[in-house]
Parts: sequence; C-alpha cells; structure tokens
Amino acid sequence: MLHVVMRQRNNWDTLIPFYLMSYRATPNSVTGHSPFFLLHGREMEIPNSDNLKDRISSENLSQKHSLENFKASLNLAYKLVAKANRNAH
Repeated sequence: MLHVVMRQRNNWDTLIPFYLMSYRATPNSVTGHSPFFLLHGREMEIPNSDNLKDRISSENLSQKHSLENFKASLNLAYKLVAKANRNAH
C-alpha cells in the first residue's frame, strides 16, 4: 500500500478503507481468527465477481436458527481467543 500511496502522493485517503478492510479480514497469528470474525461471529465476505452477481440463497435459515449459529460461533471464538491468550503469556 505504501508504494501505491508514495507513487500518487495524493490518494492515501481513498486507500485507507481498503487497507482497513484487508486488515479486518486477515486472521491474527495468535488467535487464528480475523478481527471481523471475533466481532461478528462470521468471516467477512470480500467482494468478487461471483458474489456481485444476483443470486438466490438455496438455504433459507430462520432468524432463530441464524441467531443460534451466531451465538455458537462467538462462543467458540471467545474460547479459542482465551486459550491463545493463556498460551501466549
């Protein structure tokens, strides 16, 4: 990123959101999870040509089922982070 900013010298403010998105989507070496996953309980969907097309989900989860999956994912993530923190000290 620094190379791109240095070449243009005037576009750093437009590149910051892309840098932050990539940072938030990258798994941490200690926890094994991205900051986005730890906050939301799922991995970030990065735009690409496949998910920019209109598509209908074949799986229709109820809100209750989705919430239960979210809670389970967060619970697992918190346990893994706590374990990684204990092992890091």
